[in-house]
Amino acid sequence: MTGAKKFTTKKIAIIALMIGLVYVGSLISFYIPVGIGTPTRLHLGNGFCLLAGMILGPIWGGFAAGVGSVFLDLTNPAYIAGAPITFIFKFLMGAVCGAIVMGKDGQGLNKRKNLIGGILGQLTYIVLYIGKTFLSLNLLFGVPKEGAWGVLATKFVSSVINAVFAVIISMVLMYVINKRPEIRRQVDEIN
Repeated sequence: MTGAKKFTTKKIAIIALMIGLVYVGSLISFYIPVGIGTPTRLHLGNGFCLLAGMILGPIWGGFAAGVGSVFLDLTNPAYIAGAPITFIFKFLMGAVCGAIVMGKDGQGLNKRKNLIGGILGQLTYIVLYIGKTFLSLNLLFGVPKEGAWGVLATKFVSSVINAVFAVIISMVLMYVINKRPEIRRQVDEIN
């Protein structure tokens, strides 16, 4: 296989590490009750979803983001039914970020690409999450459009706050990775 990277034990270990960081980061959260549907949370998991994309690229970074997030859903009865949607949304967040960061000569070294990737990964997630929330409130719970806006406003604000923290966390951690030659070398070896 010319030009193909080997799928090594090291890469598997880093994917597993990122899955674990996404899961633990998602556990560290503060709940905000919104009255209808599942509560809104402020958490650290999205920062690790973006970092997974920055380190592993679109496919494996998206996979780690999706699986780590699904583990949280599968351990919380309030979220278990939404696990498949969570996987898709978080996968896309990590994948969009990873595609931008790793695209054309990128290896997570360009701060500007990392920032753009983080922002666009988060925007992807916010659009999907708010869209799904609106549809579920309107179609599943029968909340009129006018009534759904209050819930959506709360969820949108917390999503934006999560997004800002996620981009900051991922940027800081990627900066540290890039400044430590021994860590950077490990990342380069798996990509």
